[in-house]
Amino acid sequence: MDSLELHKFGSRILRAFTATALSASLVVAGCEMLPQAEVSETPVELRASGEGPSSEIVKNGQKIAQAIVADEAFVELIEVGAEVMGDVHQAQQKLSGEALDGIAVTTTAPAFGEVMGPGTLLAHLGGNPKLLDSMQYLVNEIRDNHDLQGASAQDVRYVFELALETNEGNAILAAAVEDELVLSIYNPCKQLCYNAYVAAMVIPLALFVLEMVLAAATFPFGLLIAMFAIAMLNASLTMAGVLLDQCIAECGGAPPVNNGGNPALCGGDSCNQNEYCWKGVLGIGKDECRTKRGQGNVCSSHGQCQTNCCKYHTWSNPVSKTCRPANACN
Repeated sequence: MDSLELHKFGSRILRAFTATALSASLVVAGCEMLPQAEVSETPVELRASGEGPSSEIVKNGQKIAQAIVADEAFVELIEVGAEVMGDVHQAQQKLSGEALDGIAVTTTAPAFGEVMGPGTLLAHLGGNPKLLDSMQYLVNEIRDNHDLQGASAQDVRYVFELALETNEGNAILAAAVEDELVLSIYNPCKQLCYNAYVAAMVIPLALFVLEMVLAAATFPFGLLIAMFAIAMLNASLTMAGVLLDQCIAECGGAPPVNNGGNPALCGGDSCNQNEYCWKGVLGIGKDECRTKRGQGNVCSSHGQCQTNCCKYHTWSNPVSKTCRPANACN
């Protein structure tokens, strides 16, 4: 894989999960959006739709943002957010592709927030729930430091967004991601793959922090907002991780994976009756016939199960759909 191909692959990572990361903002705005593997090359826009900031905050936003960036509590907020990302990243390394796919699809479903709180979700994903309390505390500390106690949630999110968009804010984000996800690889090609992955993860970290700011500024604490922020952070890590694995495999000489634009390698009638077509995690990765899964195994669609029933069941698996008896889907 030459440098031009790696550059294209880095852009592909960025495009692939930007839509997933932005889904957190869309969900908060009242829209429903599941992870999409194929997205357009539109510029990244962090602002959520809905009621905007007050005219006074817009007028003084840049000044407040510059003061926030210089606040040590702001740096610590980013670092704690990156620590959450790092914990989830480490936990994902131990999971199979099917498990990652099942978790990403299940936890990003809009109705999932009705059955689980953010702390419980983060614990199931391998994170430390106490870090959410730390983020809430730091947001409130920054609000106190910069006379934002009486500001609306949208006002607070707006000035934090401006802070993250500054050169200083971007530098803090990049440093935090590198500290949590850095990995030294002696193979130059593989190192470039990982460099592209680390650089791209700045976007979901920024969005995660912004949604947690909005959650902390919502009284009482925005549990649903925080839950979706965590779910979308996990989905973004999952999608980018799959692309990273592809990149590393291609460094070893593996052929590029078919992810669109070409006829499917499986699907339709090409798989046997006891098989399903595995399209990879969130539609990215493998494209092959696999044996249908038995009851209790994780799944993301009915067709993956021998019983043709893939359903969420809190008691058997709190974060993923599993293959259930056929009558459970009747």
